Amino acid sequence: MKIVADLHTHSVVSTHAYSTIYENCRAAYERGLFAIATTDHGPKIEDGAHPYFFRGLSHILPRHVGGVYLIRGIEANILNEAGDVDIFPEWSDVFDFGIASIHEASFGKSDFDRTTNAYLNVLDNPNIDLLGHSGTIEYTYDFERVIKKCADLGKMIEINAATFRYRESSLKNCREIAKLCAKHGVYVMVNSDSHICETVGVVDEPLRMLEEINFPEELVINGDIQRLAKFFADKKGLNILE
Repeated sequence: MKIVADLHTHSVVSTHAYSTIYENCRAAYERGLFAIATTDHGPKIEDGAHPYFFRGLSHILPRHVGGVYLIRGIEANILNEAGDVDIFPEWSDVFDFGIASIHEASFGKSDFDRTTNAYLNVLDNPNIDLLGHSGTIEYTYDFERVIKKCADLGKMIEINAATFRYRESSLKNCREIAKLCAKHGVYVMVNSDSHICETVGVVDEPLRMLEEINFPEELVINGDIQRLAKFFADKKGLNILE
């Protein structure tokens, strides 16, 4: 099992990260990846990217950087139980790809029902394609309900390599989520959530976990170039093979 693209990476624009977009792209190229998404944090956390950064994505960033195809994205912060995120209405044409994640800095403490409702509601947002690092133990939710809704709407679940490095208490949740994605035919996306170029494309641990549970390779959306290209063509009208 492998990935051909890493679609969750952070640059120095999110000031708790340590590499530039160019450095991340070069690292992806050196690891043999076809594409990378730059997905800096939305502005509702203290060191998220400034709104000006996102406004410029579509007319400043080229499509090919450092030898790889560059997908323009955001890791939006889920703000409340209603599933609101920090994507401004005028940004609707800026992004190729949207991740929605819960971070304590913008969401606060939570309980099972509040977290479940937040995930269920954010899936209705057309700007959101992927639920990011949803295995986090502090924000456990009704996996069955949320993953079934992902199946209904064609949304995806992330298997996040940073969780395997830094959030070991959450790994049981990640395994259960992956099994339910297989059960309901939901695509997963295996990403690094890299905050430095050294970890771009480094996803060995989550891939091993998927192999251990006999997860279907055809449900790893970023495991095949044609599979990933079809997603962007169907959902975004974007030809990543150009």
